[in-house]
Amino acid sequence: MISRALGLLGLILIWVVPLRSDGGGVLAAFASDRGGGVMRIEMDTAGDPVGEPGVIFHDAGFGAAAKLRVSPDGRYVTLNAAVEGRDNFAIIDLWREAGPRVLRLDFVPEEHRLTADRVFVGGTDGHLDAIELSTGAIVARWNSRRQLRPAGHKPEDLFILGPEGLLLVSHQKDGKKGRLGSRLVVLRLADLSLVADLALPRDHPELHVSAKEAGPSPEVIAVDRATSRLVLTLDLYGALAFADLKAVLAGRWANYQTVSTADNGEWGRAFPDKLTVCGGGGRPLAIVSNASTEGGIAVFDVATARRLIVYPTAAGCAEFVTLDGGKTAATVLAGKRKRVVGDELENITTPGDELFWLDLNGAAAGEPGALTHLRLHAPLLSVAAVPGQPSWVAVARLEPAAVVMVDTIAREVVRTISLPGRPTSLQAWP
Repeated sequence: MISRALGLLGLILIWVVPLRSDGGGVLAAFASDRGGGVMRIEMDTAGDPVGEPGVIFHDAGFGAAAKLRVSPDGRYVTLNAAVEGRDNFAIIDLWREAGPRVLRLDFVPEEHRLTADRVFVGGTDGHLDAIELSTGAIVARWNSRRQLRPAGHKPEDLFILGPEGLLLVSHQKDGKKGRLGSRLVVLRLADLSLVADLALPRDHPELHVSAKEAGPSPEVIAVDRATSRLVLTLDLYGALAFADLKAVLAGRWANYQTVSTADNGEWGRAFPDKLTVCGGGGRPLAIVSNASTEGGIAVFDVATARRLIVYPTAAGCAEFVTLDGGKTAATVLAGKRKRVVGDELENITTPGDELFWLDLNGAAAGEPGALTHLRLHAPLLSVAAVPGQPSWVAVARLEPAAVVMVDTIAREVVRTISLPGRPTSLQAWP
């Protein structure tokens, strides 16, 4: 009864919290045993709050709320719940005072990315849906288990190439038992029809842990337009792959290079888990967070595929965000750690309390002192840049549950906003 009442309260709040505004801020997804949803924290250009932080979506069935995404124009917000058989996907229109669209997808949604008018949702058993944001209608479907030969187990990461009208999708396995399947798939955004299916070179058989974990296991996808390069994390090979983007979109590998992300250059140990491509020192950089026991943040020159420096940190920093006009990148120690145990992979997450920020010009020059950190004395999950505040970051704190605003120049917490549940995702808005 309490859960139902809170769910109804969430629906009421959607109507009473004004949705459209000219300001910016941060959106935080949260979850608890009473459900989950999204809170908006809005600020003016001086960094002062605009009204009280408000819950713009709450549903008693979203206790497994996971990833939050925002459309490029800031209009739509999407949130998945990691469940099957009940409501598990929400679309919120921030420009209209209307209730959210809550969908029940017939799979567990795991990753989703947005264009201005559609959201592409990938999940278990190979499913990938294209959903119209304005109506919630599924306008195209594709399934890697049924429509690829050999089959693809499930989408790992999605990357939208708007100008080309294409979607990149990484796959690590061909089924729950693994074996083959390490590939990158190119689909058309319009109808999810297949453009290219590129198997990755399996050129390090000594790193194949077992028939089930055979590698290279591509996961995170990034693109650098300045160099027309594709960048991929290779989980089991402990490396980054670089390739010519135009060739990939034409269905072939060209200028394909792989480089270890470990400090000592060793293969198969680093487990690159997060990837951000950004500028620094006049050239594009790829920043990688390693999830190995040794950890580390590795910085690469995208144009030359050269590892510039590896900064010593504990394992499992979160995805970096850029701030200060692209001069700085920031992350937190989320604490994801991977290692090989026998013929299996072990995943453990132990969140840390450190906020890191990296001077990108210094990183491009390989300067050891370019990485700075601040302890926040609480377990952390993720970070977002704060619009209009060049030196501020918003940090998702797990205990007690809150969003913490930090001024990286002053090195101090400037605001703390409590959440009605543990944070699961954080995004800048608009």
